[in-house]
Amino acid sequence: MYTKLLKSITSLSLIGGALLYTNGSDVRAAEASIFSDVPTSHWSYPAIKDLSSKNIISGYGNGKFGFGDVATREQVAALIYRALLPNKQGGTFSNEGARYVLKDGSTLNNPYRDIRAGSTLFPEEVLTLTKLGIFNGDGNGGFRPKDSVSRAEMAQIIKNAFQVSAKQKHTFNDVPNGFWAEGAISAVQSNGIASGTGDGKFEPAKTVTREQYAQFLYNALQYKKPAVAVQDTGDAALLAAFKDEVQKRINTYETNITLPYKTTNSNTKEVMNTLFNAYKEVASKNEYTNNRSNVSYGLSGSPGNYTFTLKITYRETKEQTEYVMKQAKAIVSSITQVGMDDHEKVKAIHDYVVKHISYDTSYKAYTAYEALVNRSAVCQGYALLTYQLLKEAGIENHFVVGTGDGQPHAWNLVKIENKWYHLDTTFDDPVPDEQGRVTYSYFNLSDEQIARNHEWNRGDYPQATTNYYSTLTNKIAAGSTKTPAYQQILKDTKLNYLGNEYIANNYNEFKNKMQQRYNEKSPKIEILYKQSMDGALQDVKKVIGEIGYPQGANRVSYKAEPYNAKEGYSLVTITFM
Repeated sequence: MYTKLLKSITSLSLIGGALLYTNGSDVRAAEASIFSDVPTSHWSYPAIKDLSSKNIISGYGNGKFGFGDVATREQVAALIYRALLPNKQGGTFSNEGARYVLKDGSTLNNPYRDIRAGSTLFPEEVLTLTKLGIFNGDGNGGFRPKDSVSRAEMAQIIKNAFQVSAKQKHTFNDVPNGFWAEGAISAVQSNGIASGTGDGKFEPAKTVTREQYAQFLYNALQYKKPAVAVQDTGDAALLAAFKDEVQKRINTYETNITLPYKTTNSNTKEVMNTLFNAYKEVASKNEYTNNRSNVSYGLSGSPGNYTFTLKITYRETKEQTEYVMKQAKAIVSSITQVGMDDHEKVKAIHDYVVKHISYDTSYKAYTAYEALVNRSAVCQGYALLTYQLLKEAGIENHFVVGTGDGQPHAWNLVKIENKWYHLDTTFDDPVPDEQGRVTYSYFNLSDEQIARNHEWNRGDYPQATTNYYSTLTNKIAAGSTKTPAYQQILKDTKLNYLGNEYIANNYNEFKNKMQQRYNEKSPKIEILYKQSMDGALQDVKKVIGEIGYPQGANRVSYKAEPYNAKEGYSLVTITFM
């Protein structure tokens, strides 16, 4: 099977005195290190992934993050430094270690007896943060770089680094009045940066692990007010007018946009970031039209007379997008019927896309337009077409970017009756294409189910926590005129095999299920077996060797298929002739 991937290129350069940023915005590859010891299902995974992608956090250099290891004071200093002051200089100690001289000639006083060239890899980080008042020593002239960090110390460091103010007093029953870090603990709790450990406790003396500190730091960065801020009401009005003008220009698919910006802010980088963030905010309002292959931007001029430029390469022309909108309306009208609910509509749209689009193994077609006209596209085209069809059908959904099988990938999140599910029409389409064949291994999955081979920044999207099999069986049990439709969806998607009558959890259960089907004189036996595919095939042969063929049968064929809806199980089909 061809790998279904997209490629992304990002670069940063300085041209002619103006800052210029180029962002390839195909489906983005995750730039974070993939740590073998961090489970993708763990609550800290999104935080670790995000911080790693920003080069704030790193592992041990052997593909491991150090999951479960205790965070040390020097490691925490390095993380905070990278988050706040990412441009490390390097330097050397002088005056017998009393001072640290940076490469630019500036110096940092060293008040610690245990911060020396051979004692830590992070002297610049420790001493800079000490100078800023974020870190303090132990009162005896030591920093203790290799010591662990307690939850109370963590709270104080976060409070100092991000200037977090308490909104209200903490609610923990194990933090006494007057405790040295009481104010910091109140600050991190009331701002959602840290919570307790259960039973009303904070456990201030408990040590912090590397994944816990990653989560604390991630939460603090979410709390932190953007460095790019509108400085006054005049700037607020300027920015609002800027957004309105950008919206008009991208609505007409303008490729070269030049806009004046009259702020008196003298921080050029800050102004540029403010304006590009404003552009991204405007562009992200429509997930379909936010499909641009390349965006570069720059800022020139001086305070009071800036000029902001955007150069946009669109994947689709305005006319092509209009064609997609028109065709989406016609397609939805043809494949849905009056009286269908969202369960039925989602399946109809999924089936249409899988049946009518084939995967572009040349990796050239990225758009919904190409998917419709050429009947071929990569995952971005599948997901964009699926997005627009669902939207046309009145079904809320998102275009999701992440990775699938370790490669850059796109799919959808769909909302049905206030519950979210993952829908991957690309992975449900066989490669090479088989005319008319539809699979459902990636139909309406939960976060837990799709995370087996998909990764995404979970903080950017709604959570999908519902098992779709449970949703359908509960609706069937409740009874309605839609019961036959739900039963058909169960059958078509093969979710019906999750019923107890099909499941065998061990060899004896598997053997008994086969014997039972013999007694029922079933010409075809289907069992969901807790076994690998190879192991399942071997066990079929073993069972037949023990109990023989059913009466009247002369030949047999059997196969085992992967079953994505239940991890560790294979769907075994045995046919007697």
